[in-house]
Amino acid sequence: MPKLSVYEKTLLLIEEDSSNVLRAMLEADFWSRLVEPGKQYKRLGDDENSGELTLQFGQEGSGFISVISDADTEGFTMLHRFKTTFGGGVSMRTRNALIALAVAIRLDNESNPQSEHDLDGNI
Repeated sequence: MPKLSVYEKTLLLIEEDSSNVLRAMLEADFWSRLVEPGKQYKRLGDDENSGELTLQFGQEGSGFISVISDADTEGFTMLHRFKTTFGGGVSMRTRNALIALAVAIRLDNESNPQSEHDLDGNI
């Protein structure tokens, strides 16, 4: 039997016990090399006229999220920040989930671009 890569071992572990893997990821203090501070990660909703989700991380690691709905005729946008513990943040699991979401958006935009915007370096 061929030796499994770390990636393959991780996939097997996720299939066997996804709840504990997810909980461990949310509890860990980590950063992903797949996320670039200062870069916006944007994805349109899957339904027509549903809007856009945008994520961005500051140099210090704080995560910012906004959702712009196409149904909002006022054009109102709220930006929500989730800080690191160093910055006084109290929602580290949420911040970790945003890191995972940014990676998911990046991978979705690479494999299934929704517009030219996805291809111009602003992922």
